[in-house]
Amino acid sequence: MEGTYRIDPKFAHPMSFEFEMPSVGHVNRFGVKVKSQAPVTVRIATATSPNGYRDAGTIAVPSGDDGNTERTLDTNADARWVRFTFSRSPASEVFILSAAAYGVPGPPEQGSLAGTWQMVDSAGADNDTPFPDVNLKGTIPDTPPVKYTDKPHVTLVDGNDFRDLWCDSFTPAWHGTIDKNVITGPNNARLQLAANGKMIVGFGPDIRILGGIILIRDTRPHTDCGESYSGTGTPLLALVRDGSLAAASE
Repeated sequence: MEGTYRIDPKFAHPMSFEFEMPSVGHVNRFGVKVKSQAPVTVRIATATSPNGYRDAGTIAVPSGDDGNTERTLDTNADARWVRFTFSRSPASEVFILSAAAYGVPGPPEQGSLAGTWQMVDSAGADNDTPFPDVNLKGTIPDTPPVKYTDKPHVTLVDGNDFRDLWCDSFTPAWHGTIDKNVITGPNNARLQLAANGKMIVGFGPDIRILGGIILIRDTRPHTDCGESYSGTGTPLLALVRDGSLAAASE
């Protein structure tokens, strides 16, 4: 969970957050950092299928916690989905600084990491919307909303080298290294396929300020992501800005 989420004191009900991992992994510990004047109870549930949640335990956050200490719960569970439910009494302002699951990631999906994509504007949707100007609530879809064309990307694969480019800007290409279809890069970046090859998800702080990344495969034609060449004649060699090779004409 990125950034800080504030629960308004006027909202007197429990608040739940559900997180989906790319594949089933093994969790051995949960942790939360919460700032609150009232005591907070965090109930955690895990699932390997969307509707199969099971209780994993509870973390008690004492009143007056300043959020500097991570409160933890040891566990031994396989999970792809994790739900954190925050309750407090009396109703009061609460700042959720982090909610995390620790353990061993599941095996990555196999498939092509190359293609054209739309980047979700807010990976965590913390006090924000994942798609600006699109009224969408609930689970992030595995295909881009029809009206969303804001952040087109293209990814290229050359052996073990992975490159991500913003199609509509002159931002330098981001480079990562592929190993067993997992992409790693600077500052502990880690990305992999999800949703049967329809998404690339993970953490990439050099690509995005907060680091959370969701790319949704976009099969629609995009002028921003298309390279164009002028002229006619025998195809020769042309260099494009990401440093790869493409066919051009005399």
